[in-house]
Amino acid sequence: MGTQARYGDETWEEPILGQVAGIDLDGATVAAVLDALGSAPRPIALDRARIERQIGDLALEHAAGGLDDAIYLERLRGLREAKDALEHPTADGIAPDRAVAWLKALSAT
Repeated sequence: MGTQARYGDETWEEPILGQVAGIDLDGATVAAVLDALGSAPRPIALDRARIERQIGDLALEHAAGGLDDAIYLERLRGLREAKDALEHPTADGIAPDRAVAWLKALSAT
């Protein structure tokens, strides 16, 4: 498993705008979006547990002779990197001012 490229926010703006074009953009909806974006980051306990389980499964498969050492170490490194990425996220999500700009663009159409 190698590092996966992260697409910029602008990549997703047009498809997202197309999906939410039919939403009623009253004040309550805008407030709910801003509240959601301003809330704490999502819990990572389930993601961490999933990766730890995958590490254990990988070790069992290696011990049973199902994987040679090089493949085992490569996959283990990828899982550890994924787990480390959970601890140090690269972004906090969408900036509220960007979301408001999207919502204003939608309401103008």
